Parts: sequence; structure tokens; C-alpha cells
Amino acid sequence: MSAPVVLLVDDNEDCRIIYGSTLRHAGYTVRTAVDGVQCLASVAENAPDLILLDIGMPRMDGMEALERLKKDPQTNGIPVVAVSARVGQDQQARVLKAGFTEVLLKPITPSDILESVKRHLPLDGH
Repeated sequence: MSAPVVLLVDDNEDCRIIYGSTLRHAGYTVRTAVDGVQCLASVAENAPDLILLDIGMPRMDGMEALERLKKDPQTNGIPVVAVSARVGQDQQARVLKAGFTEVLLKPITPSDILESVKRHLPLDGH
């Protein structure tokens, strides 16, 4: 049985490396993308089980990528966790209303990322 697949979308290379290695070490398969355009291309090629999606990115931000994912019947059921330094406490409700499963505010520790992924995508439930 293959490991659950997490798509980690962040324009910050350090975040992709740190969060990705944490999730791989825990047993997840991790794919990465640097912006919303790559995210949608990756999802179209092979849908992940969960997406960690940064909101503030070049080319296409996380809000637009999420909107496109939610409009597509093939992808609207994938849990998407917002990861952002740009969402204040006051904006969390708007982000959740847009369709994100959860909002994680940067700075986020690797253990915060792992706990969130485990909540929405348990390793033993795959």
C-alpha cells in the first residue's frame, strides 16, 4: 500500500525543504510546487491526498489556486490547508469560508505542519 501523497506548495525553498523532509520522515510521499500554476498542473497530472498551500505566491496565489480546485469536481474534495504569513487573525474566517480546510499561520514549526497533515490525512487511514 502506498503512502498518502501531500502536495506542498510554497514559493519559499526553505519551507519546501524543511516541511517536505519532515513529512517524508513521517511516512508521507511529498510532491512540491512553487506557485499556484505548478500546483494546478501537478494536481491535474496526479491528484494528491492533501495540499499544503501557501497563500502569498507569485504568478498565481493560493486563493486563486484554491478557487480553481474547488470549481473542479475532480479536485474539490481534496483537503487544502492554508499556510501563510500574510493572513492575519481577522482574515482567517474569510480564508476558511473560501474553502480551505484549516489555516496555519507562519512562522510554523515542522511539527505544526506534521500535526495538521495527520489530522486531515492519518497515515493508518490510507
